[in-house]
Amino acid sequence: YKGVIINLTVTVNAPGKVRFFMDGKRIANCLAISTTGNYPNFTATCSWKPTVSARHQVNAMLTPSDNTFSASTSAVGNFWVLKRTGLR
Repeated sequence: YKGVIINLTVTVNAPGKVRFFMDGKRIANCLAISTTGNYPNFTATCSWKPTVSARHQVNAMLTPSDNTFSASTSAVGNFWVLKRTGLR
């Protein structure tokens, strides 16, 4: 729902920093989320608070800290952000 925090989590197989994007634009506060965990299951979580109601495309991009891995981008996920049911 619009204005309600949702956690977006991506699982990758390399340590590094993850950037999250909505409709091709960077999500504020989710520009360089460090991965946590151990090989092959590193995760990065973004706390996203949608500001616009509509259908959005969200994806993530990994910049690995280990140069034996290459940068990668996740598949696009489609999300509907609905209006809040109650008042503030």
